[in-house]
Amino acid sequence: VGAGVAGISVAHALARRGYTVTILDGRDGPAAPGASSAAAAGGMEYTHHFTAPHEWVTMMRQLLPRLPGDDSYRFFYLDWSTVPDFGYLRWLGWFAWESLIPNKSRDEAREQFAHVVEWSINQTIGVIEELRLPCHYATPGSIRFQATAGGGGYSLGMQPGAKMLSRAEAVAVDPAIQAVKPDVDEFVFTPGGGRGDAELYTQALAKHCFAKEGVRLLTGANVVGFDKEDGRVTGVWTETGVIEVPADVPVVLCAGAWSMLVCDALGVFCPVYPLKGYDALVRAPVTKPGCVLSSGYLYACPLGDKIRVASMAQFCGWDVSVHKPVAEALQREATRIFPGWAEEIKGAHIVAGLRPYAADERPLLGRIPGFANAYINAGPGHTGWKAAAGFAELVVRDVCGEPAPIDASSTRPEGRMPRALNPTTAVLRAVQ
Repeated sequence: VGAGVAGISVAHALARRGYTVTILDGRDGPAAPGASSAAAAGGMEYTHHFTAPHEWVTMMRQLLPRLPGDDSYRFFYLDWSTVPDFGYLRWLGWFAWESLIPNKSRDEAREQFAHVVEWSINQTIGVIEELRLPCHYATPGSIRFQATAGGGGYSLGMQPGAKMLSRAEAVAVDPAIQAVKPDVDEFVFTPGGGRGDAELYTQALAKHCFAKEGVRLLTGANVVGFDKEDGRVTGVWTETGVIEVPADVPVVLCAGAWSMLVCDALGVFCPVYPLKGYDALVRAPVTKPGCVLSSGYLYACPLGDKIRVASMAQFCGWDVSVHKPVAEALQREATRIFPGWAEEIKGAHIVAGLRPYAADERPLLGRIPGFANAYINAGPGHTGWKAAAGFAELVVRDVCGEPAPIDASSTRPEGRMPRALNPTTAVLRAVQ
């Protein structure tokens, strides 16, 4: 269920094992507008971001009315119509607990998950190289610098060889640093960091699956319910009819940002909520960057003849439209940080996509508790497409009863998917 990067990756892993795969997608298929892969920044660093307690202070300040003369960059937005959503409130309470309250077992799970991320990224690189997927994949490294107030959370992962550079040294590594505002004089270069176009990757892998592996795609098949019997899914309800599920057929939910809604219909609560991100698709300047450039909450990733300048975190339910004030704020901040690209940024095309964000900031990978033939792959948050092949491999190994090649217990759904919201709320949200 779902033809985003998660669903296509699972379909590929299943098809390679001889399964006949049918993908149900309620939208227009792979990397549809508004999907996470359609607006992913494109970086492939061996890290995963976790929210630090001090970020709550930053986020709360950004929700307050502006004072006279306050022109600070606001990357966090909340549509207040989201607050009455019981699913959001349940997610928010869980997220607050995970990110604010010290917990040793949680910290151990995060440390372990860092190794899962590293292994999973290598699996995605393997798929790109094996199938020769055209997605602008390269490994030029990344350059970080601090030009946005507020800093960030913290990232766990492998960053071998990272070193501090002066501005002159950074320009020698990547001449595009000359476009960065002149008062920034400290940079961190991480060699070998990869990048790629998540949208092109998803579309290219889907094309391979359909042409070479017999995967079938049904678009417009919006899933609205399930038939269940004795702990098994026996039917999938779509807006166009019911698809029967034989006893020996697994059902894998890869609904991305819509996972909470789909799982409501199954009777379980999926703690994954959509976090909207924005990208400015900037025409590449004469001095095009080679590295991924990042500053606080803003990223610039060169991909083909464009640079994806990505930022923003907006909670607004399942609205995939581009909000003009948010888009303009992104362009203003991008121009402030990269004044050398001012003209290109002014003419940029803005897109938005919903990131499936798990409350504990770790994806849910594996069999759904209480069901013998239902599985899930959802909630990667900031670590989405770059780890898609590895996450899919872990889910499919669970489907096939194969042992996992790495300890991935930090991603298991057990204990993380309780009962769904009450039926009345589920019906109201399905109608919405």
